[in-house]
Amino acid sequence: MRELTLLEDKYPGFTRALPLLVLGLLLWGQLALALSPWWSDGSYYDYGWLVPFLAGWCLWARWERLPPRDRSFRDPAGAPWQVAIVGLVLVGLAMLRLVERSDPAWRIPIWIHALTVVFLWHGLVYRVTGRALYFLPVTLLMLTAVPLPPFLEGALIHRLTQAVLDYSVPIANLLGIPVAMAGTALTAHGQVLQIDDGCSGIRSFQSLLMISVFFGEFFLLRWPRRLLMVFTGFASAFLFNGLRTLTLTWIFFRMGEARFHEFHDGVGVVTFVLSAIATYLAAWRLATPLDSPRPGPDQGSSIH
Repeated sequence: MRELTLLEDKYPGFTRALPLLVLGLLLWGQLALALSPWWSDGSYYDYGWLVPFLAGWCLWARWERLPPRDRSFRDPAGAPWQVAIVGLVLVGLAMLRLVERSDPAWRIPIWIHALTVVFLWHGLVYRVTGRALYFLPVTLLMLTAVPLPPFLEGALIHRLTQAVLDYSVPIANLLGIPVAMAGTALTAHGQVLQIDDGCSGIRSFQSLLMISVFFGEFFLLRWPRRLLMVFTGFASAFLFNGLRTLTLTWIFFRMGEARFHEFHDGVGVVTFVLSAIATYLAAWRLATPLDSPRPGPDQGSSIH
C-alpha cells in the first residue's frame, strides 16, 4: 500500500484510475496471447516477442515527457451506458477468442481483435488522461506485430521476390556469374537456385517496419519524418536483402550447394544487422538536422 501512496503523491488520481489502467494492460496482454502462435511458429513475425517490451518503454517515456502538471489522472467514473458498452465489447472479445482458437491461421478475427483493443484502449486513455492521440505512436508500434492480411502479404511477397530477381540477375552477370531467370529461380550451368518466400525479404521487410516505427518514436521525429523513416526501412530491407541474395548466389554457383547451406543463415543475420544499423543511422540523421539544434526532452514531439 505504501507504493500506491507514493504513486498517488507523484501522479494525483492514480488510485482512482488504477482499475482502468489494469483493464488496458489486460486488453493488450490478451491480444499478445492471441498473437503468440504467430510469434512462435518461426515465420516472419518472430520479432513480435520484442514489441510489447519496446511499446511498454515508449508508453512510459511518453508519460514522463509530459510536464509535471499534466502527469495526473482524471476521475474515470463513466455513465452507465458507457460502462455497458465496455462490458459488451469485453464479451465480444471473449467470443472472438473462441473463433481465433478454432482457426488460428484465420487473420480476419485477429485484426478485428486488434482494432477493437485499439479503440477501447484509446477510449480508456482519454477517460483517465484527457489525451486522445498522445499515445498513438505506441499503438502503431504494437500493430506492427499483427500479421498482415493474407492478400496483402501474398502480394508483397510476390513483388519482393520479383524485385530480388530483377536486382540479382544483372549484377550477378556483371560479377561473372552467367545466371538466368527461370520463374522464381536462378539458373547457371545446369544448377538451379530457388528463390522461395523466405528469400523474398519479407522477414526483413516486416522487422524493419517495426524498427522504423520504434526509431521514429525513440528520436521523437515529427510525423513527416516518421513516414520517411518507414520508407527508409523498406529501402534498407530491399537493398540489404539484395546484397544477401547476391552473396548467396555467388556462394552457390562458385562454391557449391554444401557451402551455400553452411553460410545461408550467417549471411542472413549479418545483412539484417547491417540493415538495422543503416536504419538507425538514418533515424539519427533525421533527428539531428544540420541547420537547427536537436529538440530537448522537454520539447517532446509534435503529437499532443
